[in-house]
Amino acid sequence: MTKWIPARAVAAALALSAPLLAACTATTPPPAPISSTATPATTAAVPLVVGGGIVPDHANPGEGAVLAELYAGALNAAGIPATTAAASASRTAAIGALETAAVDVVPDYAASLLAQLDPASIVSTADVPKAVAAKLPAGLAALDAAKAADSDALVVTKVTAQKYSLKTIEDLAKVCGQIAIGASADFATRPDGLPALRARYDCNPLSFSTLESTGGALVVALLRDNVLAADIHTSSPAISQNDLVVLDDNKKAWREDHVLPLVNAAAVQQPARDVLNKVSGMLTTEDLIALNRLMAGSQAVGPAQAAAQWLVDKGLAKKQG
Repeated sequence: MTKWIPARAVAAALALSAPLLAACTATTPPPAPISSTATPATTAAVPLVVGGGIVPDHANPGEGAVLAELYAGALNAAGIPATTAAASASRTAAIGALETAAVDVVPDYAASLLAQLDPASIVSTADVPKAVAAKLPAGLAALDAAKAADSDALVVTKVTAQKYSLKTIEDLAKVCGQIAIGASADFATRPDGLPALRARYDCNPLSFSTLESTGGALVVALLRDNVLAADIHTSSPAISQNDLVVLDDNKKAWREDHVLPLVNAAAVQQPARDVLNKVSGMLTTEDLIALNRLMAGSQAVGPAQAAAQWLVDKGLAKKQG
């Protein structure tokens, strides 16, 4: 699988002027079209509205916005007018906005969505998109799932991995009584969180600490050994930046949470669906990590700028200027 690396070095991104950064809002002028072949049949009089995604555990705060910018930017570059809107307050609200056509497209996450639509579902990761499609309200449709995933992952430092000989969660289970685990608050109670660790692995940790993924508190606690294992999502740049070890979920306690665009079926016609599916077909977890990295830190770029760079690098849009 080819890993996307931004064409411009990070140093170039840091050199961007403050006015340009300030101009990165939820909706920006679209990248230049890759061709002039758009026909009236593919051009809507009213722009399609792409809402921000509901990011699992809110682990990477800019991820939902950058996904919206990716899909909207690709539509604009293909000659199909589109704009972006802020994420809804909840997944229920996002679905409602799609049903009423307040938004036309929402990039969601397949496993998280299915957990809400059908909590009792036990299908494998590969069958999740089909199961989602069967449970969606009338008038909505699920498009192709992306390779990109923002999934739960139990991680440890290299020191902890070496000390306890850890490669898998099953290895961790053998010493779980000595391990303090940190994760977001809902991980303690949701079926695929701590209960799944207990049910699948018979892992009853020494202690459990509620720590927010957003803001880095969870990572800091892990690096300081305040917790010895943490639930950090796979699209987080913190894993590679801190040389953390992802333990293999060899008993499949968690399904991979792939990006899955939802659309208002009447509003989003086939030409637009083809463009959205093309984006999904190119988007990888490594891309999400790189995009999240670009949006993090004191010299971060905004979601629109990060998305525009990805679209250019993938050949889905031409560089402006």
